[in-house]
Amino acid sequence: MALAAGAEGGLTSLPAEALTASAEARLIDFEWVDPSRNRAVPARLYCPAASDRQGPVPLIVFSHGLGGWRKSYSDLGEGWSARGTASLHIQHVGSDQTLWEVI
Repeated sequence: MALAAGAEGGLTSLPAEALTASAEARLIDFEWVDPSRNRAVPARLYCPAASDRQGPVPLIVFSHGLGGWRKSYSDLGEGWSARGTASLHIQHVGSDQTLWEVI
């Protein structure tokens, strides 16, 4: 399965069709490193379950908003994945759940 986004961060115009509905989702937690700011960018990728179909699938890039994190809104990621669409949930370090921690 390929995502409809290039590895260099640029978007491509590959055709992408949602996979058939499935109750399963694959989760991949990872961190990008932003070299210009020397910090990690946590992310979670929800992928549709394995399928015989090859090729790209639609990708939603999701932002959790103030005070959230990459695991926020998991119901959306799982729901989109179950309907054949991948979603990437990016955590915004500095405006994530650490805002609500008492110092």
